[in-house]
Amino acid sequence: MKPTIAPLILVFPIFLITCQSRSGAWQALDTARSQMERHPDSALHILRSLEPELLADRALKARYALLYSQALDKNYIDLKSDSIIAPAVEYYAKHGRAKDRAYTNYYLGCIRSNAGDLDGAVRAMIAADFGNGRHVSIGPHIQLFG
Repeated sequence: MKPTIAPLILVFPIFLITCQSRSGAWQALDTARSQMERHPDSALHILRSLEPELLADRALKARYALLYSQALDKNYIDLKSDSIIAPAVEYYAKHGRAKDRAYTNYYLGCIRSNAGDLDGAVRAMIAADFGNGRHVSIGPHIQLFG
């Protein structure tokens, strides 16, 4: 019985650290999200303090990618490459909420427009498919209809 407990004792602290790190990352992302509309500079600062390569799973990486793209846009930092938002595009294409997919496609459209790819920008904006006549509000002046 003792040989089975020894590996558990070694693994358990690693498990706790991983859970706390993941929990801390979600909390930081939630804080950035709550600051986004009124204090986008604070949201950007929070996001820049994180190390995206250390984020534990695809859902965290996607949320980070979306929020970071949004924070850059709201701070008038125009992206011309989709490399930052790419994890969100890939993840939200098959997972997550319709609202997250709408935001992702909206910011992808903005990035493609900044790059001069107007056809790609329009395709990204249209890609927010909500079906059944539903709509999603993604800001005070923007509503996307399916």
